Amino acid sequence: MSDVREDAARCLALLALARARPGLTVAELAEAAHLSEETVVRDLFSTLLLCGVPPYLPHQFVSPSLTGGRVYVTFAEQFRRPVSLTPLEALALKSALEASTPPGGEPPEAARRLVAKIESSMSDAARRRFAALARRFVRRPPRPEEARAADVLRIAAEERRVVEVRYRPLGRLDATTRRLRPLGLFERGGAWYVAGIDPGRGRPQSFRLDRILSLVRLDERFARPKGFSLRAFAAASGRFDDGSRRADVRVPAASAARIRETADPSTWTETAKGLRWRPHYADESAFAAYLAGLGVRDLEVRAPASLRDRVAALAAAARDAHL
Repeated sequence: MSDVREDAARCLALLALARARPGLTVAELAEAAHLSEETVVRDLFSTLLLCGVPPYLPHQFVSPSLTGGRVYVTFAEQFRRPVSLTPLEALALKSALEASTPPGGEPPEAARRLVAKIESSMSDAARRRFAALARRFVRRPPRPEEARAADVLRIAAEERRVVEVRYRPLGRLDATTRRLRPLGLFERGGAWYVAGIDPGRGRPQSFRLDRILSLVRLDERFARPKGFSLRAFAAASGRFDDGSRRADVRVPAASAARIRETADPSTWTETAKGLRWRPHYADESAFAAYLAGLGVRDLEVRAPASLRDRVAALAAAARDAHL
């Protein structure tokens, strides 16, 4: 059985040769390519028929033909000019590249060259449209303190050094001091977070950079958790669990900011009175305790009924304990 990569390379070489020297006979093309006539015919008029991107057929990209015993190759119209992204497509790519750059950092040189190349291939009208869109949808520039915190945390994570931070959680006016073991930075929903371990909790958590009031890198070292993946943690961050059960929770507008900031954006939608939050969960008793611990007034669990009853029971127990 022939090697697929060898077949593909041979077909591409034949196409280039036939395109550069139109009108060669099969025998002349075979001689120029140092192949047998049978191989030339098979590659151009059989193997190429198996190529293409569904639902397109090969002839919609390249079309070899044998006319009067001579070989000709024509390419589809779209190959007559460079492929150009629409302004919205270019903006999406630019935003994705910017989102991968930590606050205060500069995009990689390769990313800057890519955006410049995309802009240069646009028409004047498309380039003006792209520039206007980019001005409207620019990322919020990080505050100087966020950029400084990102630099300290990035170095501390690389050197595996403990950091002492003053952190103000959402909904609180006072700050707490923590000795954090930083594991890396990631972006979610336009905000930057550090994944880290607070020894008092013993498991990785996420902390928003704009809630860090101050930090100091200490000499104390730590061991990175075995098997920890920043990519996997960032992907799961904001989800309570990957369980198969799903809740239907209504969150009042006064407390909606907490869910917007901590929950997976795909699990909630805006309503006239706040948010409709539909998170997945596995352990109902643990999730009920989590909901009760949020301390959100007028939180309404609409489904399932068993979860609603558990949350109500926990709330009643907490109320009775303080009467």
